[in-house]
Amino acid sequence: MDENIYIHEYDNGVRLLHHQIKGSSIAHCGFFINCGSRDEQEGEVGIAHFIEHMLFKGTKKRKSHHILNRMDNVGAELNAYTSKEKTCIYSSFPQQFYERAVELICDITYNSTFPDNELIKERNVVADEITMYQDNPDESLYDDFLEVYYNNHSLGNNILGSIESLNSFSSKNLKEFVKRSYHNTNMVFASVGSLPFEKVKNICSKYISESPYKTNTITRIKPKHNKPFSKEVQKDLHQMYCMLGFKAYASNHTNKYKVILLNNILGGPAMNSRLNMGIREKYGFCYNIYSDIQSFVDSGLATVSFATDHKNFERCLQLVHKEIELFKNKKMSTLQLANSKRQFIGQMQMAEENKSAVLAAIANALLDNGRVATFKEVAAEIEKTTASKMMDMANEIWDSKHLCSLSYVPKNV
Repeated sequence: MDENIYIHEYDNGVRLLHHQIKGSSIAHCGFFINCGSRDEQEGEVGIAHFIEHMLFKGTKKRKSHHILNRMDNVGAELNAYTSKEKTCIYSSFPQQFYERAVELICDITYNSTFPDNELIKERNVVADEITMYQDNPDESLYDDFLEVYYNNHSLGNNILGSIESLNSFSSKNLKEFVKRSYHNTNMVFASVGSLPFEKVKNICSKYISESPYKTNTITRIKPKHNKPFSKEVQKDLHQMYCMLGFKAYASNHTNKYKVILLNNILGGPAMNSRLNMGIREKYGFCYNIYSDIQSFVDSGLATVSFATDHKNFERCLQLVHKEIELFKNKKMSTLQLANSKRQFIGQMQMAEENKSAVLAAIANALLDNGRVATFKEVAAEIEKTTASKMMDMANEIWDSKHLCSLSYVPKNV
């Protein structure tokens, strides 16, 4: 483990994780809870995300405006998010306010009261959020794809839920979900900043160690690999939107870093990805075309997404498959692979500058894998990847027998 990454477990089961960095006057910290939308039971779809909103609406000693002003008044940021498997409450702030941030986050996490009057108002806010996402085809396409791909499994549930489910939640429902899911052994308090670890530990001890020991093993049912599908949905849009999906690796797989390299070359964030160069730059068919890897603790998904005019759709689809087949049937040259490794490692170095993203990365790694891989370890894994290994992974992941697709088709076509 990196000598600047420290882990301490309190007697009550909470793990403290600190990444000490030099030369920064800004610090970041937060609670990462191993609980997300996939842990919702029947009748609870959307409740994990709704709780994330309601955490800011009052505690045993604070009103909503006290919570919102506490960090804003010193120019800091206080925020939260919910994913399929995690809930996070975090803050970024000038380092002299470290204890202020820790105390507030602990108060929110442990002492939220979910007052009925705030619950009624926040329903409207989340309802607007749901509508906003429904109006965004890129967002709704991903959600709709997962609903079909993970058919009858909680991983397919929309994180936001629905207007109907939202209106069914009471304060009691929220408290019951928190009591069932927010257990100390499922939680990591993560920190990134220049403060020495002993000082961080002493500050956090005042607030984290107050919570009594609570443990609960989250029972998650592994999703079955569903049959391939091809589905079209008519939408009031001008363009066609398409998502292709294939079975990929879980977050603890030995190839988890290598497959990110593979995806990076196909359609990652760089402008010189094969999909971008071979379709957008060469033909001008798409504004956005990219691939992605989504890993959960027990499954994974590799996707390709693009939007284009209806008349170019079939040609785009052919070109996407052409690029995938090239990976599967032709080894990369030594120079191509070396350049791709250098690019990916450079992207990791760039990402290290985003310390709030680093905070999330190390916390999720500890929750999912029980350890935090260092930059050197990941870079070493990437460097030892061979062209043969890349081709083997391409054939395993982008197997046409497992191809799933969902397309939005304009109603006027």
